[in-house]
Amino acid sequence: MVEVPEHAYRGARAMVVLHEQHLRAFLDAWNQAKASGVPLPQVADPDYMLPAKHCCAQHVVDKWRTPLALITEDRFESPEFPSRWKVEYCIDAMLEHAVMHPVRHRFQLVELMAKD
Repeated sequence: MVEVPEHAYRGARAMVVLHEQHLRAFLDAWNQAKASGVPLPQVADPDYMLPAKHCCAQHVVDKWRTPLALITEDRFESPEFPSRWKVEYCIDAMLEHAVMHPVRHRFQLVELMAKD
């Protein structure tokens, strides 16, 4: 496994490491849910396709480790950029959003398995 390199802004490195940890925990829950046969809610949103149809989890982890390594702390607070869903985020806020995303979905899967 490749180590997460040092970053000019240690807060960014923390978010990268936390994202990786929570993404792996989500994938563990995903595999447990899949093995248990728990039915997932049906939705029409294509963003909720099975993770395997997007790309492999290790590819995502590898691509997250270095792009922000040289960016200094001041760039993480300003400017803000529009998201796909029309909310503006600074880089730091978007990283926090990205870390919470697999946390939220793992929580949902664990709840579904507990009900089954």
